[in-house]
Amino acid sequence: MGLQYQTLSLLLPVWLTAHTDAPRWTVAVVYAVNSGVCVLLQSRLGSKVETPRQGGRAFRLAGLLFLVSCPLTALTADVPAWVAPALAVLAVCIHSVGEVWESSAGFALGFGLAPDHAQGQYQGLLGVGFDAGQALAPVILTGVVLALGHPGRLLLGAFFAGLGAAGPPVAAWAERTRPGWAGTTQKTSQIAHLADGTTDVLIRSLITDCSGCWEQRLCPRLRQP
Repeated sequence: MGLQYQTLSLLLPVWLTAHTDAPRWTVAVVYAVNSGVCVLLQSRLGSKVETPRQGGRAFRLAGLLFLVSCPLTALTADVPAWVAPALAVLAVCIHSVGEVWESSAGFALGFGLAPDHAQGQYQGLLGVGFDAGQALAPVILTGVVLALGHPGRLLLGAFFAGLGAAGPPVAAWAERTRPGWAGTTQKTSQIAHLADGTTDVLIRSLITDCSGCWEQRLCPRLRQP
C-alpha cells in the first residue's frame, strides 16, 4: 500500500505532463491540495483509528478511495485542457483522504500488533519493508502502470482495493493469534494520539504510571534541607 505515496509524487506529475493537455501548473496545484488535505484531516481522522481492528477498517476504506482516485486521474487524458485541472484536483482530494486513512492504519497496525518487548524489532522490519517498496515503486509505476496507460491505472486502483480488503480479516486474525494482544489497546491509542500531535494524552499516562516513582524518590529528596 506504500506505493500510494509515489503514485501521487511520481506517477501523477509524469501522467499530467506527458499524457494530458492540462496546464503544467496543475502539478503544483495538486501538490498543494494534497498537503492541505493531509494537514487538515490528519488529526481529525487519525484520532478515530486507535486499535488494530480500527486500523484494518481504515485500510479497507483507503483502498476503496484509491480505487476511485486512480480511474479519475486516468480520465484527465480524455477531457479538454480546461477540465483536466479540475478533475485532477478532485482525484487528488479523494486520494489524499485515502492517504490519511492509510497512514493512520499503518500506525495502529504497526504499533498495536507488535509485542511490548519487541517494538524495536517490529518497527525495524516494517521500516525495511516500506523502504524496499519505495525503492521498487519507480520501476513498478513507470515501467508497468504508466506503460499500460489507462488499463494500468485501473489495475493499480484494483490492486490498492484488494490490499485494503485484506485489512480487516488480517487484523482480526492477528489479534486472535497474538498472545496478550488485548493489553496493547491502550498503548496503541496513546501512540496514535502522539502521532496526531496530541501528546498530552501520552504525557498524562506516563505521569500516572510513574507517580509512585516521583513520590518515593524525588519528593523526599526535594523535602530534604
